[in-house]
Amino acid sequence: MGRYSKIKGSLLHIYYLLYFIFVILIFTYSISNAENEFKSKRRRRTFEDIGIPECKSNFDCVVGGVCIKDRAGLGRCYCSSSCSYNVPVQCVEHNPYSCVSRGESSQLPRNEMRNPFCFHRRCICPPEFNNTNMVTKTTSNSKMKLLMKCDKRQLNAVISASPSESIYKGTSAQISCCVNVDPRGFIPAEGVYFVQNGTRRREPTDNPYDKFSSDIDTLFAVPTCWVLNIETTQLSDAGVYQCIVQPANTRYRTVNITMEFFVKTPRMIQNIKIFPNETFATISWDSQDEQAYVIDMELMKRSDRRVRTGWKTNVKSPVTFSQLSPGTPYTLFIRVAEPQNEFSFTIQISTADGLPDPPVLEEIRLVNVGDENNANIMNKFCEVEWKPPKTSKGQITRYYDGSLPQGKDGCSNYEQDSEHFINPDRSKTNNFYACKYGPLKPNRNYKATIWAENGAGKSNAASFTGQCIMDYAEPEHIDPPEALPRTNISSFSLLLNEPDQSNGPISCYFLAILPLPASLNGLPQRELIAYGTFDESLRNNLLHSTIDNKPFFAYIAESYVRLPKNTIVGDGSTSGGVQPCNLPYMQIKANDPALVPDLKYTGFLIVKVNRDPNLYNSSFDNKINWNLDSQGIRHIGRRQLPDPDLAYYGYSDYFTPVILQINGNGMTALEMFLICLFLVLFLVLSTIIVLYFLRKKGMIKQFWPIKNTSHDMLRPVVPPAPIRASEIPSEYILRHRDSDYQFSQEFELLPRGKNLDHTISERRENIKKNRYNDIKACDSTRVRLKQSTGSPTNSSDYINANFIKGYKGRKVFIATQGPLESTIPEFWRMIWERGCRLVIMVTNLRERGREQCAKYWPDDDEPPLVFNKTLEVAPLDSFYYVDYTLRHFEISDTEPAQIKANGRTFSGTGSTASRYTGSNSPLQ
Repeated sequence: MGRYSKIKGSLLHIYYLLYFIFVILIFTYSISNAENEFKSKRRRRTFEDIGIPECKSNFDCVVGGVCIKDRAGLGRCYCSSSCSYNVPVQCVEHNPYSCVSRGESSQLPRNEMRNPFCFHRRCICPPEFNNTNMVTKTTSNSKMKLLMKCDKRQLNAVISASPSESIYKGTSAQISCCVNVDPRGFIPAEGVYFVQNGTRRREPTDNPYDKFSSDIDTLFAVPTCWVLNIETTQLSDAGVYQCIVQPANTRYRTVNITMEFFVKTPRMIQNIKIFPNETFATISWDSQDEQAYVIDMELMKRSDRRVRTGWKTNVKSPVTFSQLSPGTPYTLFIRVAEPQNEFSFTIQISTADGLPDPPVLEEIRLVNVGDENNANIMNKFCEVEWKPPKTSKGQITRYYDGSLPQGKDGCSNYEQDSEHFINPDRSKTNNFYACKYGPLKPNRNYKATIWAENGAGKSNAASFTGQCIMDYAEPEHIDPPEALPRTNISSFSLLLNEPDQSNGPISCYFLAILPLPASLNGLPQRELIAYGTFDESLRNNLLHSTIDNKPFFAYIAESYVRLPKNTIVGDGSTSGGVQPCNLPYMQIKANDPALVPDLKYTGFLIVKVNRDPNLYNSSFDNKINWNLDSQGIRHIGRRQLPDPDLAYYGYSDYFTPVILQINGNGMTALEMFLICLFLVLFLVLSTIIVLYFLRKKGMIKQFWPIKNTSHDMLRPVVPPAPIRASEIPSEYILRHRDSDYQFSQEFELLPRGKNLDHTISERRENIKKNRYNDIKACDSTRVRLKQSTGSPTNSSDYINANFIKGYKGRKVFIATQGPLESTIPEFWRMIWERGCRLVIMVTNLRERGREQCAKYWPDDDEPPLVFNKTLEVAPLDSFYYVDYTLRHFEISDTEPAQIKANGRTFSGTGSTASRYTGSNSPLQ
């Protein structure tokens, strides 16, 4: 019994031990399974687990994508469009910290996927993926969006409707079809379309390419959605919509997704009507069962939704909101609640405009504005300034400015033309407007009136109390005196016309007379005239030499307070029978002695207009300022200023010169005319007979040139004396007179080189290349062109051009004639072959009715000139000055290699081939 008890106790201990071991084994197994399951759950999936395909090259990746090989040697597509928002778009290469970490969204192990890195200055990332949901909804417009992929083979799409897949009839809706890849270069704009109910094809109204721009790289999101906008939905818009995505390359699959779209008939309120006025708005509607739901309305200004304008609850049709602002947009929020659901929508309301208040006037004043054609001339303009009305009662759409009398070039006048107005620039924030009109005419008072206009009409007029008051000024035009038939040899009569005095009353008239030699044809400019007595003018002008830098003198013959109808110059009377002026002109008293015969007399009329005494300030400083502001402008460049009495002076043109000549004894004018006529006829007949016999005998060619040239003139025999550098401006003025007479003389003194041989120029094939028969290229100094046997245009080496040595042989110049139409290619060949960088043109294209030079250059708006299919002359730019024009060209030759050269040309204005180009501006 005891032994049995011991055995039983031992077995019991063994049982407990085995049970304890079994429990321990089960617990260990459970922990191992749990750990394995936990590790299995914690194991990061590989590319194959999430379905990222292997790429062979960048062709499988989207635009901007790159096929990157992992550590296992398999390629995966990376792109920038799959980067999250915490990864910057642009980066710096060779900087591992340029692209931030991709965060916790990735579940791939680090040994199989790289962090975002910089590639070509842009961060690229692996494709997006999510463990649970592959589709996300954006918060902005309720569009469904897929996670972005980088491989074209992972193309997928999603279709959604906004604001919902079930909407009420008459509302707006958007049906969007979005893809999960960057569509550029992969899916064309027309590659996505919608099919309704399997039969009706509907094209998208918007596509991603409308949102792409040149700065797309600065965007954090790439547009991927095609949108179909339905403005006012109808019951026919409901049904099943298919979105079909067709890549441009048929290698990739077409995606087809569907969605059902519902359009419901509203059963709450409909036919909403709004009746706005200036200060209130009435809203009415139709309803089926008004007792079944509650309608609340809230009205707010569109510009400030923080302030509630009106609030009404549980309203019935109609409803009126009062105390509104005129011409103001409002937003009406309507909420309709019933036991089953709640419906809300908004309506835009705008109250009617009211007539605005007049504009707030600021200032009216005179301003100086420079003339567009002459910077030395200042014109007077009237400038007005105003601000918007204190109460606009709506949006001001235009302002009108009325001026009386109307200016020439200024703001629109509502009283004249209602279609022209001042459009207020809504982009301005200063609420300040200004307008000026002019140029104003002297001796006039200008008034201004401003109107404002909105949708309700035009406001009352706001007239400035001030005015733009213009001072007196000289007449705009003064008729020159008219010479009458003379009665003796010591005087002549003039007919005088009264100038228009609308610019101001004329206080005095002066008659200036210039005695001139009878042989002088060109009249001096009035700016070069000085004033003196009769004896001084006579002595100076008769002894006046074209070499001496002396001005021409005029004397004041008569002065009048009132202008007589006619007067006699040289009768001794200084007032023409009327009251003379009380003040002399330029301190020169009037003197009208008997005239000297055998001289030429001309002159002009001077008028004096005093300033308006009501505007004149007697202070000395104001005198000086007004004199500089007005007198200086009207007498620019005068040798002597008028007397400083704050007056304006006007000048007429020269009257027709009068020559006082003594008739022969016993010979009348008719007899003189008949004798001259007989002599002229005799000379003409004799010349014709002599030329006829010479032509018959073939001798005319020995005496008569084939063509008349511009050099057939009398040659002076005395060379000009040297000129000092300080005297160049004055000498230029003297030589410029009488149609450049002295310049022509000096040109004729240049040696002709008649003893040199011109055999090449006289060849038959080269005669047509010479513009003039007496201007030829010397054989020893002529420029020889390169010859090319393969080109017919380059077969001759001749051009009418000669080399000229510079000062002490430091430089060599080329002098050539103005090109003919047929010699333009040879002209540019010479420039190219001789490497000329500067071409100076000293003639006009036409002078004295004859062509002096053909137009050999292309203008800026013309295509390049091409010669022999190889030499090209292209314009670069042009600069136009007063005395000359500067043009830049580019010359290139396509054979044997691409060679280019830049050059420029100068061309003067108003000059001939035998005179200095330009005016006195360059010399001064």
